[in-house]
Amino acid sequence: MYGKMTKKIKTIPIFILITLICLIISDNDVFLQTSFKGIELNSWKPIAGDWHFSLLMGTNRKKSIKEITDPKVTIVGVDNLKKKLSKLPKGENVFWVNYAKEPVPKKIVTTLSDHSKTIGINLHADTI
Repeated sequence: MYGKMTKKIKTIPIFILITLICLIISDNDVFLQTSFKGIELNSWKPIAGDWHFSLLMGTNRKKSIKEITDPKVTIVGVDNLKKKLSKLPKGENVFWVNYAKEPVPKKIVTTLSDHSKTIGINLHADTI
């Protein structure tokens, strides 16, 4: 009986360690390395309120508006977007697509471009 108890006690820390590693890896706010196809920065402006954004992994397919504007991935406001961009690894390519009916104000574009340079992100904003 003593041997079985010792074996169980030894496996508990290993289980906890594996669980913690899985939680860290699954945290969608953490990007450990640059992505193969870059990150898509999407922007849109509701009728009232701040500009909204989402950061999604780059793919070969066009994403639906439902995916882009999903509340789980929506970032409200420039300051919150800057915080999210700061979590990306240096050298990441971010491709900006504007879904608003109006152009993104130059002040916002300049602010985000300057911030991206400061943190070492390659923001491609030529299409907005």
